[in-house]
Amino acid sequence: MIKMLLEPPNNVSKNPKGRRWSKEFVVTCLQLFNRSPRCYEMSSESKMIALPSKSILIMYRNALKQTPGYDQNVFQ
Repeated sequence: MIKMLLEPPNNVSKNPKGRRWSKEFVVTCLQLFNRSPRCYEMSSESKMIALPSKSILIMYRNALKQTPGYDQNVFQ
């Protein structure tokens, strides 16, 4: 949440299509969205902080290559 509040004010455009998001900010938002989509939706609707749209987050999530199975690094 702190990362969200400390995001530089380059996203002050009133037009949502004019906003640019850093990768770190989008990843933080994506983590929140994956944990609780309803909480993210409520935060976005509150208009207290400008957040990327749900479609942007889904686009980022779908761009990640995911494979089934276990990650061996977790067990080491």
